[in-house]
Amino acid sequence: MDVYKKRMANGDLSLNYHFRVEVDGRPRERDTGTSDKATALAYAKKFFTASGNARGTRSVVRTMLNDAMRRETVLFDEAFELFAAKPVKRPIGEEQMRVKRRHWEDFVWFIRDNCSWVVNLSDVSREMAAEYLHFLRTHGKYRRAGTQRVVEFNRRMPTENRDECQQLSPANCNAYHSTLQQVFHVLFRDASLIENPFDALARLDKDDDAREAFTPAEIKRIGEHADTFLFPIVAVGIYTGLPEDEICVLRCEEVDLDEAWITHKLAGTGMLARVPILPRVHTYLARLKEQAKNDYLLPAQAEACFERKSAIRRRLTDFLESLDLRRKTRQPGRSTMSSIKDAQSLRHTFCYVAAANALPLPVIKNIVGHVSQEIADLYGNGDEQGLQRVIEEYRDDYLGLPESGPLKAPAEHGGSEHVVCMLKSMTPENWAFMRDELLQLLAAR
Repeated sequence: MDVYKKRMANGDLSLNYHFRVEVDGRPRERDTGTSDKATALAYAKKFFTASGNARGTRSVVRTMLNDAMRRETVLFDEAFELFAAKPVKRPIGEEQMRVKRRHWEDFVWFIRDNCSWVVNLSDVSREMAAEYLHFLRTHGKYRRAGTQRVVEFNRRMPTENRDECQQLSPANCNAYHSTLQQVFHVLFRDASLIENPFDALARLDKDDDAREAFTPAEIKRIGEHADTFLFPIVAVGIYTGLPEDEICVLRCEEVDLDEAWITHKLAGTGMLARVPILPRVHTYLARLKEQAKNDYLLPAQAEACFERKSAIRRRLTDFLESLDLRRKTRQPGRSTMSSIKDAQSLRHTFCYVAAANALPLPVIKNIVGHVSQEIADLYGNGDEQGLQRVIEEYRDDYLGLPESGPLKAPAEHGGSEHVVCMLKSMTPENWAFMRDELLQLLAAR
C-alpha cells in the first residue's frame, strides 16, 4: 500500500496525498485529505481495515442507496441524453440545448483523458469538478486537437490555432459551471448521488460591464443607413430597452397605446416586464401595429427570430461593423477581444434616453437589469448639471421617427409622476423591489 500526489490536468501535483482502491474490479482513487505523508499512510491503513472488502465509504453508501431505492446508476456516457429527455421546470430551447451539449461534451473529453476509470455519473467527485473548472478558467475549453470532435465543435476555428490557449470570460466559465451543475441536479436521484460535485464550487465574479451607449451622432448614422428590417429593432430597442430578440417576438396585444405601456413576458427569464412607452416612439408603435399582418408587431423579424434567434444579433453586429461603430477592447488576462460597443449598446442608450425623459431609476433598472455608474450617479448624487446635459443630448429624435406631438417637460425626479410610474411598473416578480424603492423615495421626501 502506497500513497502519492496526483498529477492534475494543469500539470501540477495535487496538494493532498491519494491512494488507489479497487471497487467491483475497477480502480478508484481516494483523497486522504492531508498533505502529510505519514498521516496519509495512517488514513489509508485505517480505510482498508474498516472496509475489508476494499470498497470505499462512498461506494458502500451508494450501494445501500441503490438497493433501497431500487435504482440503477446512470452511466457517465449516457448522462446527457437522459438529462435532455427529462422534464424540467423551465423548458430548454433547441439552441440552448445545443450549447449545453457542447459544455457537457467538453467536460466528457476532460474526464476521458484524465479520469479514465469513471464509468458511472456517481464516480465524478468534487475534486474532478474543481480540476475541470480550474482548467477552464486558466486555459479555456478543453479539447483534443486532431480529433473529429474538435473539427465538429470548432468549425470556425483555424486548424493551426486549435491548440492555443483561448481564455474564456467569467460569464462563459459560469455558463459551463451552470450547465454541469444542472445535469447533476436533474439526474441526482436517478444516479443515486450523495452530493452534486459542482454545488460547493464558487462562481467567478463577472467582468465590469464596460459597454458604451451610442452617441446622438451615431444614432443618427444608424437611422440613416438601417434597412427596413433592422430600423424597427433599433428604434424600439433605443426607446424601450428590450433586447433585440424580445423586440422581434413582441405581440400587438402587449403594446397598450392608450395607457402608454408595454407588458411583455420575457422569453429568457419568464418574468413579466412593464415598459412605459415614451412620447417619441408612441406614434411609430401605432404605425407598426396598423401595418402588422399577424399577432406580432414585427412579423418578418419574428419569423426570422423563431428560425434562428442568434441570426438577429449577428445581422445587427454586421450592420454596426459596416458603419465602423462596433468597438472592441482587450480585457486583462483575456486572450480574446470583448465588445464595448455593439448590439447590446442599444439597451445602454435607452438608459440615457430614459433619464432624459425623467423615468425613475428603479423602473430603468427593472427593464435593463443594471445601469452604468454614470446613470446611477445622475440619480443618486443629484447631479443637476449632468442630468441637464443628458436631457439636452438625448431628448431629441435622431432616428427620424414620425412626429408624436410636443413632448412634456421632464418631470421633477422624485416627484409624484415618478411614484405613479413606479406603481404602474409593478409586477408579481418585482413588487418587493419596487416597494422598497418607493419606501426609500417617500422617506427621502
